[in-house]
Order: sequence, then C-alpha cells, then structure tokens
Amino acid sequence: MPLHDVGYRAWNGTRSFATLRWVIVATTGIRLVWRGTWLRRTIFFTWLPAIVLASGFLLYEQALTRPNAQREVIWFLGAAAREGPLAEKLREDVVSARHDVWATLLMTFFRYPQAFVMVIVVGMIAPRLISYDLRSKAYLLYFSKPLTIWEYILGKSMVIWFYLAMITTVPACMMYVLGVLLSSEWSVVQETWDLPFRIMAASLVLVIPTTSLALVFSSSTHESRYAAFAWVATWVIGAVSYGVLTAASSAAAGVSNGMRRRGRGPITPEMQEILERWEFVSPYHILGRVQEWIFGLSSSDKSTLPFAISLAFVTIASLFIMHWQIARRLKG
Repeated sequence: MPLHDVGYRAWNGTRSFATLRWVIVATTGIRLVWRGTWLRRTIFFTWLPAIVLASGFLLYEQALTRPNAQREVIWFLGAAAREGPLAEKLREDVVSARHDVWATLLMTFFRYPQAFVMVIVVGMIAPRLISYDLRSKAYLLYFSKPLTIWEYILGKSMVIWFYLAMITTVPACMMYVLGVLLSSEWSVVQETWDLPFRIMAASLVLVIPTTSLALVFSSSTHESRYAAFAWVATWVIGAVSYGVLTAASSAAAGVSNGMRRRGRGPITPEMQEILERWEFVSPYHILGRVQEWIFGLSSSDKSTLPFAISLAFVTIASLFIMHWQIARRLKG
C-alpha cells in the first residue's frame, strides 16, 4: 500500500455561495489586521471621545429640569451654542432644541476626534492590504480561484469598513442609546428617531470614499510605506493648503479672522464666503460639509451637491483605477 494516495478525491466539505466569495477575503483580512498590537490600542482609545461627548447628553437632559445647567450646556457645545440657529433655539425653548443638540454632539464626534483617528487607522490598515499581495505574488493565489477582481476589491474594502465602523458607527450609536436611557421621558425616541439613520448615512459618506482612495494608493505600489505616505500626505497637504489659501484670501480682502479663531466674534458673511471658497482643496472639509448636511446642521445657503458629487467622483475614479491596476498585473 502506498503511504500517500495522490489520486483524485471527492470534496466532502460544504460549498459556500458564489456570491459570498468576497467574505473569505474580508474575514481573512480582518483576522490578520487584528493581530497588530498598535491597532488594537488605537481602537481602544478611539472610544474615549465618545465617552466624553456622551456627557453632553447628560448635561442637556439635566438642563431640562435644572435651569442653571443651561450655562453648562452652552459651555460644553462651544461656539455652536453661542451663535447661529442652535443658539436661538436654546434661548427660546431648551426642550425644542433637543434634536439639534443631539445632532450637534454626534456631528462633533464625527467631525473632530474621529476624522483625525480615521486617518491614522486607515493609514495603519489600508497600505498593506493590496501592496503586500502584489509584492509577495499572493494575488496569483487569490485569482487561481473563481474570484473576480470586483469581489477581491470588495473583500479588501470590507476590512477597512469593519474597523472604521468600530471607531465611528458603533460608538455613535452607543452615544444615541445612552442619550435615550438618560432621558426622563420616552417621547425622546419620537423626537430623535431619525438620528440613527443619519449616523449610518454619515458613516457611509466617511467610509466609502476614504476606503476607495486608500486602496487605490495601495494597489499602485509594491511598497506599503509609499502608499501610507501618499495617504497621509493627501490629508495633510489638503488641510494646510486650505489654511494657507483662506489666510491669504482673508488678508487680500482685508478681513481679519484672528478674532474669530479666538472665539471673540461671529463669522462675518465675507469670512464665510472666503472659508467656503477653498473647501474643495481639502478632503477633510469636503467630508465635513456633506456630513453637516446629513445631520441637518449646515449653516451655509450654498448647495451641498457639488461636495457630494466630488466624493462620488473620487470613489468611482478610485475603484476603476484600482480595477485597472489589478487587471494589468494579472495580464503581465
């Protein structure tokens, strides 16, 4: 008898659906990425801003029963509660401002701490997802199976989507649930029922374009460090360019924004126009404009449609460039 039977054998395992081939790519990537110690630590610390901002829900609900707590709410919300539509609602009727206060807290969570952390987390995950496969020739093993390029891209994208949901969508939903539990009346659900849907929409606006852009950098090089540099440089250069151009435009127009940045004065119409003029050069400000519209907090009269179109263009262009890059490798 031979020691090894090298003949054909029947497959006795369970076959998965053809439409779920990308799930194997996604789950494998999620498990491999989770082995990183620094990633686990980073995700743990990303929940701290949610805990801090959740105290804003507590302060507001206390302000409904204790009038002297309204000052604490205004201090916690910052400039948003001192000027604009939210400030007027807080002065007229604190109860009617609940939806806007909750939306402001959630938008602050998406806009400031999580947007910064998102750049770090994606920079730790995305550069290696495709570039490592290109360098080690692992993509040949992937495509030796009945796997299409689009399924491969979807599986890799799901790895980033999973971790971005862990630092944005899940904490934001937990903040909303905590706000409901802290409220003294169940009618709060009727007043704020749309916020979970807005959280999901804001998460999609954040996750889909950023994932596509990060993966197209990863698919363009064998070296993950180059992809990571391109990813970080995109956000840093965009933010710096926005700051330089708005400062130069303000100086040329004779508008001083120093007092405004110190919280000593309102934004004038001239300053608002200058700030909006250069938002297209910064991905951070483009995302912020669309997310503000989703949460119903947009203070500008201008349409958000051009910003949404720019995000859609970046997403579609990145996907097709990524597909072309991978297809070119397979033909070569």
